[in-house]
Amino acid sequence: MDNLDSSISKNIDEVNLKEIYEVLVDSKRFLILVTSLITFTGIIYSLWAPKMWTSSALLTIADSSNSSFSNNSAMGGLASLANLGGMNESSLKGSKVVATARSREFFNHLLTFEDVLPNLVATKGFNTSNGITIYDGSKYDSSKKSWVQGSKPPNWVAFKKYKKVLTIRLDQKSNFVTISIEHRSPEFAKSFLELIIQELNALSRDRALRQSQASLDYLYEELQSFQLNDVRLAISQLIETQLKTQMLARVKIDYALESLDKPFLPKERTSPKRTQITIFSFIVGLLFSTFFILIRYFLTKNFK
Repeated sequence: MDNLDSSISKNIDEVNLKEIYEVLVDSKRFLILVTSLITFTGIIYSLWAPKMWTSSALLTIADSSNSSFSNNSAMGGLASLANLGGMNESSLKGSKVVATARSREFFNHLLTFEDVLPNLVATKGFNTSNGITIYDGSKYDSSKKSWVQGSKPPNWVAFKKYKKVLTIRLDQKSNFVTISIEHRSPEFAKSFLELIIQELNALSRDRALRQSQASLDYLYEELQSFQLNDVRLAISQLIETQLKTQMLARVKIDYALESLDKPFLPKERTSPKRTQITIFSFIVGLLFSTFFILIRYFLTKNFK
């Protein structure tokens, strides 16, 4: 009985497969036409889609601590309290750097540099033969370096563009930071990424200097108020620590981020990937036309 059921099931499957094959063969013109049309559409899109270039960099969180920090009993106690949240100093610093890079305040700071805003919102393309960025003439006059008829976009519009072109990730285990910029101009992608890294370091360094100077002003004032030797010694040690922090901030250029793999000038575009788009379009066209033919056939068959 089981053999009979399996034989019947096998025959039904063979009939269905044969029926499907015959339906597809009968509609081969439609199948070829639709598949070719969708594939051709994908090819046209891949040819007309804007070329995008990506420059990336691999960085690590710079060690801005000094060795005497952990040996100082007072500061060691503060350090242990700071680590109660389960985040070490490097991870915390890295998270701050990533958050700063994504912040609106940092972006507004970047807009103070020449050509950042036009390249973000008015770039139309890039001439690979002469290395010149092509701007949208209806928005920006590159020869005069001025916006056409006062069409300068607001910062929030540029900020949306910035968030699209920027990719930044922090590996909490290794403290490696991967950052990349995707843009229609490979020259701007590289220079803009270099600017971001430079200003992240500069702002972190300036912030550390301001905080350290404020601490020194307070400690020097307190040092004059106490006469006990033990207290004056503790304050002197804190002053020494802040002086070392200032020294490190002033001499260390890569204060927040150290480059392991610096930003590079991309030689190959990252998109559009024409081969992949063509293959994907062919598969979509084939599947769409096949399902359309079969659904139409079985619906027509059931209604008869």
